[in-house]
Amino acid sequence: MPIFTDDNLNRGRPAYAINVVAIPQYQPTDVVCIIPAMNEELVVGSVVASLVSQGFRAVVINDGSSDRTKMVAEAAGALVISHAINVGQGAALETGFEAIRRGLVAGPLVATFDADGQHSVEGLLSMIAAFNEDPRLDVVLGSRFSGGASEVPMIKGLLLRLAALLARVTLRIAITDRHNGIRMFRDSALTKIVITVPGYGHADEILRAVSRWKLNFKEVGVHVAYTEYSKSKGQPLINAARIVFDSLVERR
Repeated sequence: MPIFTDDNLNRGRPAYAINVVAIPQYQPTDVVCIIPAMNEELVVGSVVASLVSQGFRAVVINDGSSDRTKMVAEAAGALVISHAINVGQGAALETGFEAIRRGLVAGPLVATFDADGQHSVEGLLSMIAAFNEDPRLDVVLGSRFSGGASEVPMIKGLLLRLAALLARVTLRIAITDRHNGIRMFRDSALTKIVITVPGYGHADEILRAVSRWKLNFKEVGVHVAYTEYSKSKGQPLINAARIVFDSLVERR
């Protein structure tokens, strides 16, 4: 129905009401961070505190730790879900995802974040910005090779780049970083992404689901810090080589 204003009447033209649909603008308070941790009492407190101080919600999956990881994480402000034994990073992430699916923890966006201090809050903020810029996105993947200014050890960097290149064939997905633990998902995407691989192979399983279900995704550059501590806790170089080997086997 036309709506007339004084200005419209003066010009003899009607104005029409337009229904505008507001697009959600996400904030850190909308993000639940799933943080797998095993024996990370030295750093998990500062990792959780850096997230909570910015408004993110932290859920630490205590994966069979024998130290004070649970107590330190809770003191820093995290919700902690514990495994009685160590079952692997992939299984820990799936525990967190299942908590989201069951509504035990709720949030429109879900991130995965390492407990060893390699990842930064700034990376998560870049991912939120990507979702706000493109409401069609289902998944945002972090890339240390896409403007993230990460100082990746040379041999590891070469192997990871080769693995990403092979992913175009084996996983049917075009990416620059195949095994980066910082990611963000719309909560609805978790109905399509179910992790069954308990170990390091879960990263490929996530990418395979993104490809198979044709989920809309984008990579954003993130900084990955390679401290002496994170290098001692992270995946050894042999795992990067194994990723490449497994890709070549899949291709045959």
